[in-house]
Amino acid sequence: MKLPVLITLVLFFTAMFTSCKKDKADDGTANNTSLAGKWAGKRGDGNETPDYDYRFTIKSNGTLDATNAAGGIKGSGTWTLVGTEFKAQYKFVAPLFTDYQIKGTYNAATGKLTGVWGFDDGLYEEGTWYLSKLQ
Repeated sequence: MKLPVLITLVLFFTAMFTSCKKDKADDGTANNTSLAGKWAGKRGDGNETPDYDYRFTIKSNGTLDATNAAGGIKGSGTWTLVGTEFKAQYKFVAPLFTDYQIKGTYNAATGKLTGVWGFDDGLYEEGTWYLSKLQ
């Protein structure tokens, strides 16, 4: 009688330990591949309604390129998505070499990114922006 109880307990604990796998915590380094692609929208200065062309090619490896309408690269940098919080930093190519930082929110329901931008001081007080995925 003791053997069936012992076998049952061994099977129970074996199943419990093999089926309970702890998920790796999101440390912010994992990229959401659904953001990979070309994005276009508008950027505004200060309190102005965004009306300047704003484009990025977001890559699944955590890098991005700021581009013009023809696809030419104006700058490059990195990005992260933690939950719905999107952050990126990029630097324009020569001759400007200006550093930018953007942060915002990814809305999966609408497929849009919206946020604020700033220079390398990290204050995000220069204006707002929005982007929609092209592909």
